[in-house]
Amino acid sequence: MGAFIQKILKFLPKKKPYTLIGFSLAAVLTICWFPIPTEMAATSIKKVSPVIYLTFDDGPSERYTPIILRELKVEHIHATFFVVGYRCERYPELVKQMARDGHTIGNHSYRHQDIVQLALDELKSDVHKTDQIIYQASGIRPILYRPPGGHIEQNEIHFLQKMGHPVRLWNVDSQDWKATSQEDIWHALHGHVYPGSIILFHDGVSGSRYTAEILPKLIHEWKKDGYQFRTLS
Repeated sequence: MGAFIQKILKFLPKKKPYTLIGFSLAAVLTICWFPIPTEMAATSIKKVSPVIYLTFDDGPSERYTPIILRELKVEHIHATFFVVGYRCERYPELVKQMARDGHTIGNHSYRHQDIVQLALDELKSDVHKTDQIIYQASGIRPILYRPPGGHIEQNEIHFLQKMGHPVRLWNVDSQDWKATSQEDIWHALHGHVYPGSIILFHDGVSGSRYTAEILPKLIHEWKKDGYQFRTLS
């Protein structure tokens, strides 16, 4: 192959302006002579499905969490639930079901209070207490942490990271926490979901009624758009 290229280059002018042309021709000939294997070419153009993440805060609730869990199971979707400690004490079977169905369970504090108002030792105690309750209910020790309301200081993020609890917030808000209809949630999300979206829902507030009602429609639309669903990690 090298001798063949040298023969071709002999016919090119020797002036420097044509040196680049010579090298370009050599490169083209090399590529033509050694084609890319078919499997490599196929891999390079393989379409990757866009991914979104469904997350649910403030549960579990006796009224809405079972409905949402059932809908997710029917659609073969795994989500991330950021649960509140005192609610886990009330409804441990729902926490166990979350784990059994393959969902990720995160720590959302014990009583859903603003952690910015807590000293770091109080925060540590709150996190450990909630971790233990979740473990007792599900057999899983949560890793992810989401602060109530998303309120958190930078030093608290570093503190929780050292505790082994990376903080995971969201970048798309369904606004179901203030919804008065399914349409409110639809309008909050329509046109705002994109690949990599971490969508905030709730399964433990009054507006969760509308989340449970519209979730099958949303999932249908997102699947139609080619989205896949993953849990946070």
